[in-house]
Parts: sequence; structure tokens; C-alpha cells
Amino acid sequence: MNNKEAAKLVASAMGAAILAGVIGSNNTNQKVEAATNNQQVRGVLRVKYNGLGGVNLLDNNGHFQDKYVYNNSAFKVWEKATINDQTMYRIGTQKQWIPAQYTNWDDGSSRKQNVNAVTIKYVPGYGINLWKTPASKEWTGRRLPHNSSWKVFGTAVGDDGYVWYNLGGDQWIPSRYTNKPIKAAASDSNVVTIKYVPGYGINLWKTPASKEWTGRRLAHNSSWRVYKTAVGDDGYIWYNLGGDQWIPSRYTNRPVKASSSATSSQSSKASSSSASSAASSQSSKASSSSVSSAASSD
Repeated sequence: MNNKEAAKLVASAMGAAILAGVIGSNNTNQKVEAATNNQQVRGVLRVKYNGLGGVNLLDNNGHFQDKYVYNNSAFKVWEKATINDQTMYRIGTQKQWIPAQYTNWDDGSSRKQNVNAVTIKYVPGYGINLWKTPASKEWTGRRLPHNSSWKVFGTAVGDDGYVWYNLGGDQWIPSRYTNKPIKAAASDSNVVTIKYVPGYGINLWKTPASKEWTGRRLAHNSSWRVYKTAVGDDGYIWYNLGGDQWIPSRYTNRPVKASSSATSSQSSKASSSSASSAASSQSSKASSSSVSSAASSD
């Protein structure tokens, strides 16, 4: 091999090494760490990379993929996470993560934190169930990982006595597994707490009469907002929890027996009716007797 051919081989090898280093296969010795601190984000980012080739994408476990994106190309952003000790953005599937340093994306770190967002606080490496209602009965089939953050669209008092967060549509999580746990305020005059038997619950009725069951039960120690009251067929005040949803106050922390004046009034009406019937009966008997006597006399 002459000097000219040797020089070509060296140049070719150096070029390949440089290219590999720029595009991303230079990460052979890099520590691999799966995604943590996941946060839901939305928007469009643009690739900013002035090196040779393109930017090598990774999967959510920190492994480089045989996929590249190129300078000035634009992608929708779906999620932010820390992978291999770097901030990265998901621009497609879980196998399409791009390091933040190669984008123009502003994740809002310089802005104020979103007050309508919560972060899951559970067990590292695990997640919490995402429910269809604030009642832990209908699972959506999804789990939200520890330390992931989500936007909140509404709240409700759940069957565990805590406020639940709505993450959009039929998607609910209990606040007790977030960075903002909120227990239903027992001091709230419009909130009652079920007091029954630990591990059991009371029926939720369609009317204050214990005749039409909604098919639901409210767990012991769960708290609920009261919208109005009515006298039930058991002699107690019943609480309306919204729409056709009623519970008897005797199974809550605020049992209220129907007022004695109301009971006296009902009793008085009944007595009056009985007296009237009795008087009528006596009068009828007297008239019958008179007629009978007159007939005898004739």
C-alpha cells in the first residue's frame, strides 16, 4: 500500500468516527436511565442542530434508536421527562425522544409554574390508577407514573374523603396521591361525612324514602356536599347530594331527627281525622237507633 492509499484510509476512518460521534452513536459509554419526572406538555418544537447529519432519537428507557431528525424540522411535543440525566421531549411514540438542547422549545421553566397542575406522589417506579369517576370503581386501564405532572380541569369530593382532580373528560385521580392532597373540610356546613361501618357503605337513594336504590353505595368516612334537605320516611332529615341522590342523615356525622313540631302536627291531623270519623260513626248509630225506635213505636 502506498502513502496515498494509506492517507485515504486514515481520512475515511476519521470521517466515519467524526460522523458517528456527531449523529449519536458516540454514546456507547453513556449511563442509561429510564424516563423520570414526566410532565404532559403540548406545542410544536423545531430542531436546532448545526452539526453533520441529524439528531439521534432515544426511547423512554434511555437507549438510542435508529431514528434521526434534522435541523429546522418541526414536530408536535407530547411529553417532557428526564432521561439519562438530560431533559428530553417526546415528539411521537415512546421511542421518539429528543434532547432539549437540540430544540428551540421553551418548556416554561422561566415562567411561573402552572397553578392548575398537580404532580403524582406515590412510589418511585410505580404509578396510580386513573379512574373514570371520583369513586375508585371504574378504572380507565391507565396508570400515571410517580412524579409525572398533569393539568387539572375540575375537582370533586371522592368516596375516600379527599378531593379528587379531574384531568379532562372521564379521568379522575385522588388528591391524596399528589403534591396537593386536600381532605374534604369537615367544618364545611354544606359537607357531611358518612358514619357507618369501616369497610362498608350506605345505599344512595333516588328519593328520601329508601325505595329506589341508585345502584351506588357511599363508603364509611367519605365526605359529600349537601345541596338541600327533606324529611324522610324514617323520621329523619335526608340530605340531597345533587340530582336524584339522597342519603338519610342518621348515617352521617350530622344525624337530624325530624322536628317534634312536625311530628305533632301530623299526629294532630290524624287525631282530628279519627275524632271526626268516630263522631260521624256515633251520629250514624244514633240516627239508626232513632229510626228503629220510631218504627217500633208505630
